[in-house]
Amino acid sequence: HGGKEDNDDESSKSECKVLDLVAGHKEHGEDHKESLTTPSINTLGYHAITLSYDRKTNDTNAPPKPVGPQTLTVEYSVNNGGSWTTLETVSGESPWTTKTFSLSPSADNKPNVKIRFTLAGQDSSNHAFIDNVVVTGVTP
Repeated sequence: HGGKEDNDDESSKSECKVLDLVAGHKEHGEDHKESLTTPSINTLGYHAITLSYDRKTNDTNAPPKPVGPQTLTVEYSVNNGGSWTTLETVSGESPWTTKTFSLSPSADNKPNVKIRFTLAGQDSSNHAFIDNVVVTGVTP
Protein backbone atom coordinates (compact mmCIF):
# COMPACT_ATOMS: atom_id res chain seq x y z
CA HIS A 1 0.00 0.00 0.00
CA GLY A 2 1.24 3.46 -0.65
CA GLY A 3 -0.35 6.83 -0.76
CA LYS A 4 0.22 10.38 -1.82
CA GLU A 5 -1.35 13.67 -0.78
CA ASP A 6 -2.66 16.32 -3.17
CA ASN A 7 0.76 17.67 -4.18
CA ASP A 8 3.89 15.95 -5.45
CA ASP A 9 6.11 17.17 -2.61
CA GLU A 10 8.30 14.31 -1.31
CA SER A 11 7.33 15.05 2.30
CA SER A 12 3.66 14.40 1.56
CA LYS A 13 4.16 10.74 0.64
CA SER A 14 2.91 8.16 3.09
CA GLU A 15 3.69 4.47 3.26
CA CYS A 16 1.65 1.65 4.70
CA LYS A 17 3.42 -1.55 5.65
CA VAL A 18 1.79 -4.93 6.02
CA LEU A 19 3.09 -6.92 8.97
CA ASP A 20 4.10 -10.49 8.04
CA LEU A 21 4.37 -12.85 11.02
CA VAL A 22 6.30 -16.02 10.10
CA ALA A 23 6.19 -19.09 12.34
CA GLY A 24 9.44 -20.84 11.45
CA HIS A 25 12.30 -18.40 11.88
CA LYS A 26 15.21 -20.05 13.71
CA GLU A 27 15.66 -17.03 15.98
CA HIS A 28 12.18 -17.67 17.40
CA GLY A 29 13.23 -21.00 18.90
CA GLU A 30 11.60 -24.37 18.68
CA ASP A 31 8.09 -23.19 19.59
CA HIS A 32 7.56 -21.77 16.07
CA LYS A 33 5.81 -18.65 17.33
CA GLU A 34 6.16 -15.03 16.37
CA SER A 35 4.38 -12.16 18.11
CA LEU A 36 3.91 -8.46 17.67
CA THR A 37 2.78 -6.40 20.65
CA THR A 38 1.90 -2.74 20.31
CA PRO A 39 3.42 -0.15 22.59
CA SER A 40 1.08 1.01 25.36
CA ILE A 41 -1.96 2.88 24.10
CA ASN A 42 -3.28 5.54 26.47
CA THR A 43 -7.10 5.60 26.52
CA LEU A 44 -7.40 7.93 29.55
CA GLY A 45 -10.38 10.21 28.91
CA TYR A 46 -11.82 7.93 26.20
CA HIS A 47 -14.62 5.36 26.19
CA ALA A 48 -16.25 3.12 23.57
CA ILE A 49 -12.78 1.81 22.62
CA THR A 50 -12.76 -0.12 19.34
CA LEU A 51 -10.01 -2.12 17.61
CA SER A 52 -10.08 -2.84 13.89
CA TYR A 53 -7.55 -4.47 11.58
CA ASP A 54 -7.23 -6.45 8.36
CA ARG A 55 -5.75 -9.94 8.46
CA LYS A 56 -4.91 -12.86 6.22
CA THR A 57 -3.32 -16.21 7.05
CA ASN A 58 -1.77 -18.64 4.61
CA ASP A 59 0.58 -21.57 4.21
CA THR A 60 2.91 -21.07 1.25
CA ASN A 61 3.37 -24.85 0.91
CA ALA A 62 -0.35 -25.46 0.29
CA PRO A 63 -1.24 -26.70 -2.24
CA PRO A 64 0.12 -29.24 -3.18
CA LYS A 65 0.85 -30.07 0.45
CA PRO A 66 -2.02 -29.88 2.94
CA VAL A 67 -2.23 -26.75 5.09
CA GLY A 68 0.02 -27.15 8.11
CA PRO A 69 -1.18 -26.48 11.61
CA GLN A 70 -1.11 -22.71 12.12
CA THR A 71 -3.02 -20.47 14.48
CA LEU A 72 -3.25 -16.69 14.69
CA THR A 73 -4.34 -15.38 18.08
CA VAL A 74 -5.30 -11.74 18.66
CA GLU A 75 -5.42 -10.49 22.24
CA TYR A 76 -5.58 -7.27 24.21
CA SER A 77 -4.39 -6.23 27.64
CA VAL A 78 -5.62 -3.36 29.82
CA ASN A 79 -2.79 -3.65 32.37
CA ASN A 80 0.37 -3.22 30.28
CA GLY A 81 0.58 -6.93 29.40
CA GLY A 82 -0.01 -8.29 32.90
CA SER A 83 -2.92 -10.38 31.60
CA TRP A 84 -4.48 -10.90 28.17
CA THR A 85 -8.00 -11.34 26.79
CA THR A 86 -8.40 -13.26 23.53
CA LEU A 87 -10.41 -11.53 20.81
CA GLU A 88 -10.10 -14.19 18.13
CA THR A 89 -8.25 -17.35 17.18
CA VAL A 90 -7.92 -18.23 13.49
CA SER A 91 -6.76 -21.70 12.43
CA GLY A 92 -5.61 -22.64 8.94
CA GLU A 93 -5.80 -20.33 5.97
CA SER A 94 -8.11 -17.34 5.69
CA PRO A 95 -8.50 -14.62 3.03
CA TRP A 96 -8.09 -10.89 3.72
CA THR A 97 -10.76 -10.01 6.26
CA THR A 98 -11.49 -6.83 8.19
CA LYS A 99 -12.18 -7.46 11.87
CA THR A 100 -13.65 -4.99 14.37
CA PHE A 101 -13.97 -5.56 18.11
CA SER A 102 -15.31 -3.47 20.96
CA LEU A 103 -12.81 -3.36 23.84
CA SER A 104 -15.26 -1.50 26.07
CA PRO A 105 -15.82 -1.19 28.89
CA SER A 106 -12.62 -2.96 30.01
CA ALA A 107 -10.24 -0.80 27.91
CA ASP A 108 -12.01 2.50 28.64
CA ASN A 109 -10.01 5.15 30.48
CA LYS A 110 -6.83 3.04 30.88
CA PRO A 111 -3.22 4.27 30.53
CA ASN A 112 -1.66 1.00 29.27
CA VAL A 113 -3.76 -0.86 26.70
CA LYS A 114 -1.81 -3.21 24.42
CA ILE A 115 -2.74 -5.35 21.40
CA ARG A 116 -0.87 -8.58 20.60
CA PHE A 117 -0.88 -10.68 17.43
CA THR A 118 0.70 -14.16 17.75
CA LEU A 119 1.20 -16.74 14.99
CA ALA A 120 2.01 -20.32 15.98
CA GLY A 121 2.79 -22.78 13.20
CA GLN A 122 5.04 -25.60 12.12
CA ASP A 123 7.56 -23.83 9.88
CA SER A 124 8.38 -20.77 7.80
CA SER A 125 5.64 -21.59 5.28
CA ASN A 126 3.07 -20.38 7.84
CA HIS A 127 2.26 -16.67 7.56
CA ALA A 128 -0.15 -14.17 9.09
CA PHE A 129 -0.45 -10.74 7.51
CA ILE A 130 -1.78 -7.82 9.59
CA ASP A 131 -2.61 -4.37 8.19
CA ASN A 132 -4.55 -1.19 9.02
CA VAL A 133 -4.56 -1.59 12.81
CA VAL A 134 -6.69 1.21 14.28
CA VAL A 135 -7.76 1.83 17.89
CA THR A 136 -10.49 4.46 18.34
CA GLY A 137 -12.34 5.94 21.26
CA VAL A 138 -14.86 8.63 22.07
CA THR A 139 -14.41 11.52 24.49
CA PRO A 140 -17.26 12.19 26.90
